[in-house]
Amino acid sequence: MKKFLNNQFFMIIAAMIFFGVQKVNAQTTLSQVKSIMRDRGWIATADSRYAYLKEGESTTDWYRIFYSTLEYAIVAYSDDEDVLDIDLQLNDAYGEAYIKDDEFDEFSILQFTPAYTISLGIKMTNYSSIEKYLTSKCNYTIFYRTTD
Repeated sequence: MKKFLNNQFFMIIAAMIFFGVQKVNAQTTLSQVKSIMRDRGWIATADSRYAYLKEGESTTDWYRIFYSTLEYAIVAYSDDEDVLDIDLQLNDAYGEAYIKDDEFDEFSILQFTPAYTISLGIKMTNYSSIEKYLTSKCNYTIFYRTTD
């Protein structure tokens, strides 16, 4: 658990350094996120998803297999500046939280290496927005790298 927290802290700091120059919620694009992560040694999967969410709304779990031989990072962000806090949560087959980010951030990063190959559901939440009744496009992308 401590290793996870250290890894997550590293990813948040790295993103904050980059986004210190560019405000995260000012039209963040998939190509920007991919570029940042690629510069840090991550490879993007084809698993990029988006949903239009109002404040307090979440996606349903989207299940995917995560392999124990890989380290993963899932990055969530919004295309518009209305979203103040976006959160990610991974759930196991029983709906129990495997790992989650519930920090108050305009982006969310979950970084983990599963102990064994496992199917996990990804749930994204628009926790807070400036205009709570307007929908905002919220996105997440999955990245990986080998654990060598």
